[in-house]
Amino acid sequence: MIPAGLSFFFRHAGQLLTLSGPPVPRRGPDLGELGILRDGAVLTRGPIIVGVGRTRDLDAEARRMKARAIDCRGRVVMPGFVDSHTHLVFAGSRVDDFEERLRGRTYEEIAASGGGITLSARLLGEASTRELRTQAMHFLEQLAAHGTTTVEVKTGYGLSVANEMKTLRAIERIRKQSPLEIVPTLLAAHAVPAQYRKRPRAYIDLLARRLMPEVAKNRLAEFIDCFCERVAF
Repeated sequence: MIPAGLSFFFRHAGQLLTLSGPPVPRRGPDLGELGILRDGAVLTRGPIIVGVGRTRDLDAEARRMKARAIDCRGRVVMPGFVDSHTHLVFAGSRVDDFEERLRGRTYEEIAASGGGITLSARLLGEASTRELRTQAMHFLEQLAAHGTTTVEVKTGYGLSVANEMKTLRAIERIRKQSPLEIVPTLLAAHAVPAQYRKRPRAYIDLLARRLMPEVAKNRLAEFIDCFCERVAF
């Protein structure tokens, strides 16, 4: 976060992507309308953008504000990416699952053999909260380096009240440490745990009566999600 007292003038951008246009979802050819300005500039005061346009049109105001100039010649200046679906807090790897998919096995077959979400849940349960946080911060740094500024982070590899809470607490910590905007989502209904395989409704009751009230009381999630598939719910 930029301190409130600092102003910056990002000037002479080779391309400035304004994405100007009607505030509606874009489809088809409209996805290619990026509102590109040559020799573009962005003027900021603290964390607030106060001006967007061509460099010559914002230069006088930037001087008046005594904004620090950042030369962006030959570069693209654009809004940050929004990653709307991640499971950033996890343990282990699913590379074996990926290889199985390449060999033609279906998602359902992999899940039935103990891979997929079930494997991730077991590995997360074995990992410490510190290990989960450290790995997640590493991935957040990579996301930021590639231009992502907002990340939705789902749970879903806990499959128990304790491990879902462990995941949410890890998300809470990295949310305080990272400059990125992190949106936590509770996805406890990601798969049916083995002990509830024959009574999935009992697992949903557990989530609704024990986990969700605890999450709401501690304000640990902004959204709730459910995985609606043949291998889940």
